[in-house]
Amino acid sequence: MTRRRKIILGGLAVFILAILIFLLLSFLQGKAPAGNNQPNQESTNAAGGNLKLNGAANNGTAANLTETGGKKINLEDNLKKIAINFTERYGSFSNQNQFQNIIDLESLMSEKMKTASEKLMAETKLQNTSVYSGTTTKAISAKLASLDEKAGVAEVIVSTQRFVATNSTANITKVYYQDMAIKFILIDKEWLVDGAIWK
Repeated sequence: MTRRRKIILGGLAVFILAILIFLLLSFLQGKAPAGNNQPNQESTNAAGGNLKLNGAANNGTAANLTETGGKKINLEDNLKKIAINFTERYGSFSNQNQFQNIIDLESLMSEKMKTASEKLMAETKLQNTSVYSGTTTKAISAKLASLDEKAGVAEVIVSTQRFVATNSTANITKVYYQDMAIKFILIDKEWLVDGAIWK
């Protein structure tokens, strides 16, 4: 094989290799990443915040729906947590705790709620403290009944199971279910309990 022929064949091989590399790179760039068959869709909620349906088709199934920054979901979750904590402590008391359950919750109360609680404590007659009696409240679930961020008001309904005991905490004499409506008000950027109503 002559030298000239070797140079021609070598150049042709390099040319073909360059074309193959170009085609391979073009193919890889045009290929969609795996697992991302649906583009992110955006819509706007009633409050004007951007909502993202992250890679999920809106076909009636539960999509991964979040507000930019997760603000709305976090607020709802926080209100539910506060309502559950407040309900369990507010609804758990004994004739020997001297309303400590209510006093401990004052930092979560609005002035209106504090006034109502003070009135309740003043009007409640303490039973004989020599024999224990008390009620323990456990939250089962919580649901957001209403939320108006602009008006600064919200309401959470907490479903509870309540245990009444006499003589000792182990001597349960009654078990019943009851809901509590926790009303919130936004004061100085802080959500406070403005009402607690047993239903």
